Amino acid sequence: MTTPADTIRDLQQKNRTLGARNEKLVELLRESRDQMTLLRQDLEQMTNPPSTYGIFLEPAKGKIDDPNGPIEQTGGASKPAQAAEAIVIGCPVYFNNVPSQTKALIDRTWGYRGSLTNKIAGAVVVGRKYGAEAAIQALHAFYLKHNMIVANRGVCALGFKYGDVVDDDEAHTAAVGLAKRIQALIEMLRQ
Repeated sequence: MTTPADTIRDLQQKNRTLGARNEKLVELLRESRDQMTLLRQDLEQMTNPPSTYGIFLEPAKGKIDDPNGPIEQTGGASKPAQAAEAIVIGCPVYFNNVPSQTKALIDRTWGYRGSLTNKIAGAVVVGRKYGAEAAIQALHAFYLKHNMIVANRGVCALGFKYGDVVDDDEAHTAAVGLAKRIQALIEMLRQ
């Protein structure tokens, strides 16, 4: 006959066994999540265009006329923009247009007509359904004003909160298409 003490001992042993299994499962889930994160990063890195085709410009620090900003005020486009074969501007959509920081960058290039001629250009915007086309049109108008070559219609990603664009497969496909188009145009212009 089983005594209450034996029953308690058996239950405690089962509890320890189940607890150990739970810990193993939790550890396996963590390892799987970490592996999936690494695989996603590898996949994203593989789909990035070659880094030799573009340069990331940082926003200007300080005043709009700061000569250390991304577009210098001393004639011609800044050295990174002059060296680049392609320029892709990516920005969020605010009130159906590009944000003021992007507009300020565009405005600061007015004195540099000719410096950006025949550079290949692309537009990437992130918005909430409305206004994306107007933002892309603003970027395309900027590119055309400088006689740049617009690579394609632009990329519009859907995002309601930070990180949403990661799951936008259509935008990802369009961005890869933009990168391939820019690469093809660069190769054609080099011939």
